Amino acid sequence: MFTVIPLGFQAERRRGFGPLVLGCCGAVGVLVSKFWLDVNVGTYAAVGLIIVASLWNLWPHRVKNGH
Repeated sequence: MFTVIPLGFQAERRRGFGPLVLGCCGAVGVLVSKFWLDVNVGTYAAVGLIIVASLWNLWPHRVKNGH
């Protein structure tokens, strides 16, 4: 769950809450697939969601002309 905290830090100023929600879904997916269902493919897919959320959060904003 600690991997999701940076996604929420100043979310309004960065990419909004989309990466935070995606990261939370990934974190819950890791917990469910690893410890409840014991499905390795689900664990890897959930970790992939966390990685995508982190990259989405790090991706720079486009600068609009005139603004």
